[in-house]
Amino acid sequence: MNFTASFLALLAAAQSIAAFPFGVSESADLVAPVPVTKLVCDGDSFKCTASLDFGDGRWVAQWNTAVFHTGLFGGIDHKETIANMALAPVPVTELNCDGDTFQCTANLDFGDGRWVAQWSASVFHQGFAGAKADLAPVPVTKLTCDGDTFKCTANLKFGDNNWVAQWGTSVFHTSNGAKASFLKHCANLPYHKTTFGNPRTAHAESAGMVSLAYEYGDCVGKVAFQTAKVVGGVTNNCGF
Repeated sequence: MNFTASFLALLAAAQSIAAFPFGVSESADLVAPVPVTKLVCDGDSFKCTASLDFGDGRWVAQWNTAVFHTGLFGGIDHKETIANMALAPVPVTELNCDGDTFQCTANLDFGDGRWVAQWSASVFHQGFAGAKADLAPVPVTKLTCDGDTFKCTANLKFGDNNWVAQWGTSVFHTSNGAKASFLKHCANLPYHKTTFGNPRTAHAESAGMVSLAYEYGDCVGKVAFQTAKVVGGVTNNCGF
């Protein structure tokens, strides 16, 4: 694996069964990015979960991922095969991100060692907005997640070390095994109102109509969502 010496020292110091340390912090404010202390991925739920160095240690970040074998099947859609395997959350042994494909790939401690989790990410330079991310898969040297922006950021071992990969995530507390509290996410959603017009066409025999909007995601029922038919389309509003 292509880890730095300092990273390997951290890895050796942690518990081997489920530890993937990217550093520690004395931070007491989840508004700022906080370090990830453990990273596991699950072939049953198709999610990766990062334990965060914050509060009582029960805060996590979680995002959707593909999980597949890199040699047996030739593709990433192997849900039928995975459904017959006991792939509970397993530790990540190596994490790389690719500026050409804009994907991060986590090697999993499972089976023959050729199972991976993979998800999409933005890859960019923190100092130059127009810099081209022309880089093959490179190792992640640090991973932090932010409960204010709901993003995880991976520092990459590339160039001047100011390149990062970043993706969206849920952040929640694991009390009672549930998503008990989303920090500053639902309650602080800014108010907005949107009107979607019915589609129009010059074809005399065609007509279109927009259906009512609907809620989805982590804040269903928590953001005062309303939707209604109006002249020419549909309106919806939510937030505070």
